[in-house]
Amino acid sequence: MDIARRVFIGVGLTGATGWLAAVNHFGAEVVSRLPPTVRIAEFDGAGRLIAISEVPAIRRTDAEWRKILAVDQFTMTRRADTELAFAGEYWNFHGDGLYRCVCCATALFDSGTKFSSGTGWPSFSAPMANENIVQYPDHSWAF
Repeated sequence: MDIARRVFIGVGLTGATGWLAAVNHFGAEVVSRLPPTVRIAEFDGAGRLIAISEVPAIRRTDAEWRKILAVDQFTMTRRADTELAFAGEYWNFHGDGLYRCVCCATALFDSGTKFSSGTGWPSFSAPMANENIVQYPDHSWAF
């Protein structure tokens, strides 16, 4: 079963692995640097690799994103906000499946790589595919 992600998919990785994972999720700064196409690995619902493809980058205005996403989804994915620790829908969820981007449905993490980091956010030891994430250091907490 695919797990529909409501939360910013990178927050759980900050403490455990030093990553922030994102696929075009850091607002206007990243969107302005997006190439016309991006390379992603496509997976079926069982987590089997289907293909690695070049697809058009998703470009939407804030107004368009606000129509598509819930308020918390918008602030987490488009403004790099973070939900409260131990409060998100998936921080303590242990079902099998794939964690997909709420904005583009790209497979980001497999539940088999999820672990309890003690941070209160979903944490994963590895992405589904390196093509499906962009890594940024998080200096927002004066690290």
